[in-house]
Amino acid sequence: MDKICSYPKCSKCEYEYCIKDGQISLNLPSKPKDRSEYQHQYYEEHKTQKSAYYTSKSHYICKRDVKSAIRRLQKDIGKLNVDLVLQKIDQLETVYK
Repeated sequence: MDKICSYPKCSKCEYEYCIKDGQISLNLPSKPKDRSEYQHQYYEEHKTQKSAYYTSKSHYICKRDVKSAIRRLQKDIGKLNVDLVLQKIDQLETVYK
């Protein structure tokens, strides 16, 4: 069994294991890691995916609103004209994909 020095501020210890040789614990809170560089790199890598996702959602919502508004006006415009307009909207969708 190793003997522990009972005098932590000794200059030269006669025991094999001295308290001065041990790790000093200050009980300080851990510092937060700087993740700004990682977050910037992650944003740059995934920027196109995010923008494509949000633009696709906005196009979908706008197209849906336009189609529902046209269908509400079907009696005033006429069924044939409504079908033509909806076909053109569907053609635009295939062009942008």
